[in-house]
Amino acid sequence: MTRHMKKILKAIIILLSFIILLVGAFSMFTALWVRRTWTKLSAGSIIFQLQNSLEGTGAGMVKTFILSAVVPAAITFIAGILIFIFIKKRNLFLVLSNVLGIGLFACALLLLWNRIGLGNYIKYMHKSSTFIEDNYVSPDSVKITFPDNKRNVIYIYLESMELTYADYENGGAMPESLIPNLTSLAYEDGDYFGSRDSLNGAYSMYGTDWTMGAMFAETAGLPLIIPIQKNSMFTQDKFFPTVTTFGDILAENGYNNVFMIGSDAEFGGRDIYYSTHGNYEIEDYNYAKKAGRIPQDYMVFWGYEDEKLFGFAKEELDKLSSESEPFNLTLLTVDTHFEDGYTCRLCEDRYDDPYANVISCSDRQVTDFVEWCKTQEFYDNTTIIISGDHPTMDTDFCATIDTSYDRKVYISIVNPAEEVRSSLSYDNESIDTSDTTVQSDKTTASISREYTTFDLFPTSLAAMGVEVEGDRLGLGTNLYSDKPTLLETYGFEEFNTQLMMKSDFMTKLADIDSTSADAFLDDVDEKLASMDVELSIEETAACGQYKINAVMLSDNPSSLNYIKLSYITISDGTYNYSTVLKYDNDYSISEGKTCYTAYAVLPLTEDKKPDFHDETGPFATDNPVQTPVTESPTISTPSHWKGNITVSLTIETHNDTSFSNWSKDFTVEY
Repeated sequence: MTRHMKKILKAIIILLSFIILLVGAFSMFTALWVRRTWTKLSAGSIIFQLQNSLEGTGAGMVKTFILSAVVPAAITFIAGILIFIFIKKRNLFLVLSNVLGIGLFACALLLLWNRIGLGNYIKYMHKSSTFIEDNYVSPDSVKITFPDNKRNVIYIYLESMELTYADYENGGAMPESLIPNLTSLAYEDGDYFGSRDSLNGAYSMYGTDWTMGAMFAETAGLPLIIPIQKNSMFTQDKFFPTVTTFGDILAENGYNNVFMIGSDAEFGGRDIYYSTHGNYEIEDYNYAKKAGRIPQDYMVFWGYEDEKLFGFAKEELDKLSSESEPFNLTLLTVDTHFEDGYTCRLCEDRYDDPYANVISCSDRQVTDFVEWCKTQEFYDNTTIIISGDHPTMDTDFCATIDTSYDRKVYISIVNPAEEVRSSLSYDNESIDTSDTTVQSDKTTASISREYTTFDLFPTSLAAMGVEVEGDRLGLGTNLYSDKPTLLETYGFEEFNTQLMMKSDFMTKLADIDSTSADAFLDDVDEKLASMDVELSIEETAACGQYKINAVMLSDNPSSLNYIKLSYITISDGTYNYSTVLKYDNDYSISEGKTCYTAYAVLPLTEDKKPDFHDETGPFATDNPVQTPVTESPTISTPSHWKGNITVSLTIETHNDTSFSNWSKDFTVEY
């Protein structure tokens, strides 16, 4: 081998050594980030999130990942290079570097393998299971008997509401309770299936840990496991057509079903589900505009805030209670959606974290609404079911929670039928299960059950005084009965693992048309690519300050209902300034509408950052993040600036899981 070839080989070995170090460090820091970010999710759920969802996360999670994994790995890599340059025993260092890199990679793999069940996921992801089919109880196969005097029901899904937000003393994970009112409501008026001195809640299992999956679990007793991306059910014209649900059962027994939400019901296929399963009257954000409840251009967060939702719900209840038929009013709140929630005018500034303030505000609003219901004539014959839909995905907020703490959603059933509430004093010894997770509190003669959101399906009916033959529906068990839940019978790991496996039974029930979903997403990408924007720059009265407008030239196709302007970057070739718009508005872009307005001192300087906000469009605000610059700049600036400005826009669209990004640079000379 020639000397030249030896040098090349040595260079390759050195390069490979540093690559091994970089890969090892990156793997380890990524594994630590994954463990911190998704403390309680299984590998299957985490991979599901990474594949399908930057739902609402925008750049927040990306930034956290860069700071937690990319930057430390890069520092390790650079440190290795510097040590190599200055150390004398370079060959020994390369050996140690390889050992370190391989060791870090192995540790990362081991961490993920054990902590989040990566091994089980790989083992079971292609295996088939008949678990769901074997344990599923179809409502059509059992006798369901309503009382002569049918009870009304108000079903409130609380976005991302966890038991975690209570204080330590009451079963939560916070030093100070963010939900003192919901805690008191559960203790004084609710059934939560726990001991009298500690709250209890429901586990969210695989296939149920996002809003549509959670609602499906609680009303059908099944996980929303589908061969398309999780919020892509809007591309279908049916939603598990052969499954009988809570809404179907109520409709068949003469109930008026109403579903009220402050966002667009099309999102995630909610309109299809509720219209085809129970013939619900759907009163969503679009309905509110058509009915004149809100102005045509009104838009905050996902549509309209919870304060309005509860106000509209009171009006709806006045109407429903005046009719002869029993009613089911189902509500879904939104203010506590991640990231950071929506701070409305009712929110108090008690905590440093805005999300904590929003959770506390929701706690007050929900309990105020329930207290109002108690004063109404319909209340005595009405059961109120309050349920968190799933644990929050606001991972920063939960970063300090002990990883051994079991995060569950908040559950409280208020004013259930008297005959079932009295059954909570039964002797726990009669629960036929060998699982030691079933605990009894003999001093209070109450129960502490281990249960999932599947169990809410038969339990909700029982709370309305409905008798269900066998006390089981779907994968759920009536918690007022002495029957063990599937969680108590199989344990969390076995139950969740079985749900992760392929189920031919679920595929058959779903009856998904994958072709229509794929065609829709291709259409989204094509239409986004055709969009165009016109930039204009005008000088303001302030010296050196310019107003930059971006206006859509193309109209938004009707199929693109969820468009979110997420990133803006302004560059003059010297400085680049970017911002992330932390608005989760569902915004249909239309021709001639301003995308955004920014104020900037041009040319850009290190100490004069542009103020990004929108004066007239969907991100309009009376209190922009920064006020427009009014003072003279600190550097000498020509009265008329000349140069090129490039603006990069990134738009996220429609469904938060199949998630299309459209990014384009626009340049204007001035």
